[in-house]
Amino acid sequence: MRPARALPVLAALVVAGFAIFGWSWHGAKHARYVPLQVPWVISGGLAGLALIGLSMVSWHIYLCRSDDADHRAEWDAFTREAIDVLADR
Repeated sequence: MRPARALPVLAALVVAGFAIFGWSWHGAKHARYVPLQVPWVISGGLAGLALIGLSMVSWHIYLCRSDDADHRAEWDAFTREAIDVLADR
């Protein structure tokens, strides 16, 4: 199995997405009127949601590709071993 260098970066992006949610809530909390809160909630909510979604999808793709590479490596090792056994006959 290869070292997972991308996972800490993607985990940090998920945390950053939740931090954007917190920043958005903090900005909306200090606005007195609802029409002044809406831009905070929409911009921060959409940006946070987009960052979390992008990070989680990238994480899933990375894990699927890593599992697929491990599976292909095992299959190649099995194939080489079978060829060696048949060559020794």
